[in-house]
Amino acid sequence: MTPTQEHLLKLLLEIDEICRRHDITYFLEAGTLLGAVRHNGFIPWDNDLDITMKEADYNRFVEVCQQELDPTKRVMADNRRNREYPSVFGRYIDRETCRINNTTLFWDDYIGQSIDVFCMVELPADPEDIYEAEVRYNAYDEVVNRSFRHLRRKRSYTMDRYNEYLKAYETDRDAFLAEVEPKIFGHTYEGSQWYMVTSANGYNILPRAPFEKVAYVSFEGHMVPIPEDYFDLMVYYYGDTFGLIPDKKQIHTEMSHNHIPCKYYSDEFRACIDMPEFLGKRATWKNNMMQEGAMWTDAYLDYTSCLGLMLKMDIEDEIAEKNIDVMDLVNNPTPEGDEVLRNLFNLYIERQTSSTVVYAKCHLALGEDLEYAALYTALLLKGDRAAFDDMISVRTVNRVPMTDRIQNLVDYARHYRAAKKFILYREFAKSQEHIDWCVERHGTNSNFKTMQLMVDSGLAETADDWQSVLNSAEEILVESPDNEYAWEAKADALRFMGEREQANEIYVRLRDTAVDGFVMNRAIQQVGPSETPRFSTTKE
Repeated sequence: MTPTQEHLLKLLLEIDEICRRHDITYFLEAGTLLGAVRHNGFIPWDNDLDITMKEADYNRFVEVCQQELDPTKRVMADNRRNREYPSVFGRYIDRETCRINNTTLFWDDYIGQSIDVFCMVELPADPEDIYEAEVRYNAYDEVVNRSFRHLRRKRSYTMDRYNEYLKAYETDRDAFLAEVEPKIFGHTYEGSQWYMVTSANGYNILPRAPFEKVAYVSFEGHMVPIPEDYFDLMVYYYGDTFGLIPDKKQIHTEMSHNHIPCKYYSDEFRACIDMPEFLGKRATWKNNMMQEGAMWTDAYLDYTSCLGLMLKMDIEDEIAEKNIDVMDLVNNPTPEGDEVLRNLFNLYIERQTSSTVVYAKCHLALGEDLEYAALYTALLLKGDRAAFDDMISVRTVNRVPMTDRIQNLVDYARHYRAAKKFILYREFAKSQEHIDWCVERHGTNSNFKTMQLMVDSGLAETADDWQSVLNSAEEILVESPDNEYAWEAKADALRFMGEREQANEIYVRLRDTAVDGFVMNRAIQQVGPSETPRFSTTKE
């Protein structure tokens, strides 16, 4: 671990001790949760730590910290208890240290090494009520966050309602917050299926189900709580490939000082500027930026709508010119036909799933048949489930009716993910049920062959079972020599057959080169960690 990671672990264990003593439930969250399940600790290059709590537990935790902590050393910062703290989520802060990055608010005393503590607020069951809660929370977030990290683009038809909340800048900020907070916090709803989770990115809307049960995993040698059914949360945050180790390693903090109190910096900053004038100018600038953002979004929606019409015309022209029967290619798949569909819809899928189009929730409508074919292409031919999710999300937001055949694709994506989830959970019999559902309706492909191999390996008991696993692994490796899941299955089979030396050679290679972090960790369990660290970390 790096020095920062060691210090954050110390803070986490302090939180864990408080929570255990007071029967408060918390969960590892976001990148910390990913590190726990993929690396059994910190993501090697990461340098922050996040946890989350249901609202009642969060409130209890804040109260306990206020009663028990020495405020000169530790603070549980929360805006509802201290209006000077400029964030919608809480932080457990070591005030004897300092942590600085390019968004640091130097005028406050909250820049010590810290753990982000997110609060899960229950949402209503009705989608319209959820939308209302989002609008209200966005305004609340903008008023609380003086750091201006959330200059969200707003559609103009929502700005009138939005400005009702933002009148706080013209009247009284504290009065506004006191008025709006009871409408956001402290509610339970019958039939609620979602939480709104306060976070550094504004908020996330997460399903309730994964948080119903607690599991414990090893995190740097200490057992800590996570949501038992964490798979869907990881897909939400990081997509279907959350197990893969990224080429680009992202970190949060540029500089950390574990022995310099944060007050040293805030006192120096306050001595140099007129704080009321400074904050007033920033508030005015922020409000102007949001108004301009709404105008920009309207113009962008007009542009993307025209773009959608152009894409539709281009696709229809190509269909007519080449005499393509799109639905015949979908209903009677061939390798040649699949290639035609990929070429036909590649640009549309790229444009419909670009971040700005998805953010603006603009639906580039093609019409029922062509859109079904595009969704089919994204999901079944390209295997891009993230793109498929974005396309379905945009349709849902724009209230485009869900037809039976598109629902079938949605069900396919759900079963495919369930098959992967239960492989990760090592519940192979459950995975087999979902694999069978998908193959029965849409046939097999290289992905399902690999998943079937992993299931067979997990269920193998006899020598004949393991021989079959070895044969299947070698067949896949002929077609895909870099398939690390097939290499892992081959090593497992060789180990069972007593070929430990040959198996260990494969495990060592997977430990040192595997792209999938879960494969890497399972290899480490077989041959131990490498003497040479695989990942370098930023110098602190």
